Amino acid sequence: MAGRDQPPADRAAAMLRFDMAVTEHGTPLSKPLGEAAVKRRNIPTGIQDQILRLDHPEARTRLWIVDRTLEPQTVAHFFEFVSSGQLPGGSQSSLPRPTHEEFMMMMQPFPQWAPAPYNEIRRSTAESIMVRIGSREALDHLTPIAKELHCMKTRIWEGIPPVSERRWKDLELDRPDNFSIACQFIVAVINVFYYLNHPMIKHNLRVTSNLISDHLKEYEEAINALRKSASSDGSYQHMSATRLWHEFISAHYKSISTRAHKWAIEHIDRLRAPVIVHLATHQPAIPGPHDARQWELTNKFHDLNENTAHANFAIFIPTDGYRGDPRPAQDAKPLTEQDGRRFREEPISWSANLYHRQADYNARVRYLSRVQTYNEIAEAGISTIDSPVNDPRSMMRTVRSQTNAHIMARRELRGEPEPLGLDTWLDQVKTRVGSENLQWGYVAFRLNHEHNDGQWAYFKQRFEDDCANWGDEFTGIDDVRNISKIHWLDGKELGIEDGDIEAAKVLFKTYVESTDAPTQVRQEMFLVADGDVISSYLNPTTAKRGFVLAVDADFDPTDTDQGRNEESPGYSGAVRVLGSLLWDDLGAQFQMQTQQLVDLWPLAMNNPALIYEGPLPMPILRSRSSASLSRSMAREMAQRYAEPQSIAWIVVAGVLGNHFFGGPA
Repeated sequence: MAGRDQPPADRAAAMLRFDMAVTEHGTPLSKPLGEAAVKRRNIPTGIQDQILRLDHPEARTRLWIVDRTLEPQTVAHFFEFVSSGQLPGGSQSSLPRPTHEEFMMMMQPFPQWAPAPYNEIRRSTAESIMVRIGSREALDHLTPIAKELHCMKTRIWEGIPPVSERRWKDLELDRPDNFSIACQFIVAVINVFYYLNHPMIKHNLRVTSNLISDHLKEYEEAINALRKSASSDGSYQHMSATRLWHEFISAHYKSISTRAHKWAIEHIDRLRAPVIVHLATHQPAIPGPHDARQWELTNKFHDLNENTAHANFAIFIPTDGYRGDPRPAQDAKPLTEQDGRRFREEPISWSANLYHRQADYNARVRYLSRVQTYNEIAEAGISTIDSPVNDPRSMMRTVRSQTNAHIMARRELRGEPEPLGLDTWLDQVKTRVGSENLQWGYVAFRLNHEHNDGQWAYFKQRFEDDCANWGDEFTGIDDVRNISKIHWLDGKELGIEDGDIEAAKVLFKTYVESTDAPTQVRQEMFLVADGDVISSYLNPTTAKRGFVLAVDADFDPTDTDQGRNEESPGYSGAVRVLGSLLWDDLGAQFQMQTQQLVDLWPLAMNNPALIYEGPLPMPILRSRSSASLSRSMAREMAQRYAEPQSIAWIVVAGVLGNHFFGGPA
């Protein structure tokens, strides 16, 4: 070992080499500490239990959703980009784009506009693309997954925060006794990217993207042929729809990954700060091993470090093997002997393969943390055996070295953090504040008159104050707040009996089409204040606190296929929603076309009061006796949903049971 009379740099290097030699194959504590962390369930442990397979022990009890890996609304966003040139993330494309007339040709069958030989292609480009996302021609790329994973994935895919600042505070996730729940929300975010990096899912995404690119190639060639024929000298500006697609999908992946990573790291840091303070200030009764309080705190610190690592190396969506990316697919790239090193002395080089990133990152953090520890010890001129294990000063050296090692490794792997603007959904609303086409406000019906005028006024005030309390994490959104309005109608004055939602639905459809209706209100959904809603604000209880009834204006109770019964069992066309979620949760999801009320009902049906309270980082169970998830059911669902839908972005669903696979994440 190094002597104290050596120069600090030499002493630090000697201690580092000795440590690396002794711990090359781990330490006696490595395995038990790792197993204990898994048992605490505060860190990612793989997503194999969230993908349905034939032998899954919870196949009949949990709720499974057919996932179109590339979310259908992505195509709508791509068309918006082609029209505007604005990429996800806010930058402007410099690539040539179609003219408005050429853009509309994407929606028309080729025989109506394309020159030979492209006029032999029967479908429009838009229809061909939608078919690739989910139809009988794309069943191989549909996967049944757990509802809770699907719910978080759809939010992340559209850049919607997993949990808003208001909701985090309402759930009291900063409280020490809610530490595990807070970690589970962070793990749920990380699990989305383990899912998207799963070899089968990553392959499905790649194949789907490349098939879309192939259809755009046909469109691109036909448009360029038209441009050439229209030119007197044969010169024209070449337009590449395939390059536009790759630029768009790459920017989309980067945008949602960056936002998810930022959210995860910010909330990890938020949870870690008080843990570090308590580690520094807690004084054990006697020198020696860690006491119970120190073990509690070091376990939390360890779990947060694990989540930091997973967030840093897992939250990416690479495009290796995509049309437009020169790299071949890296999924099958085997780990080498070098990848198995316990310590990495050189900076991390980015890899499209998740497992290479994981190996490099973990080895690099081990090395960097030891470098800082021994540099600090050598500079201070102290010995590693001078203080007991539970000395707070010694523990804080470990805290500093590990925290800084993660920061350094993250910068090597991901670069410096980029400034982010408003959430995507909020930026969209803000951009369209002055547009009559924006649907943002709500029409609300009073369908209960058991309370006097004073009680009704008090309810309205409390309800609207609750709904308006959102977005403290944002600045410069007063214009959005100003249009975030609820427009009340009194059912009694309109001849509707109390509780008659069907009559309100009929009147609502007429009302929103009339000149009496305010602009910018939603037309697919309205709100209802019935007796339970009013009581939830006048006399709130722990189980029933501050909710409103959201009603699907297009739900037909006589349609037995309505509501995708297998994926949303028991859906009746209405969902109780916390008032606090009205704008930055419900509104955000509707704005981004990612979820409808029928999709949110399963999250409410597991609630004792049947209230939608946001995403759940826990298994969602079926609320009724579940039939066998058989292949015959899968075929029936395929027949129901396999016909290509209109370009209103109501896309086909998939086939349940087409893929059953698991395996470690």
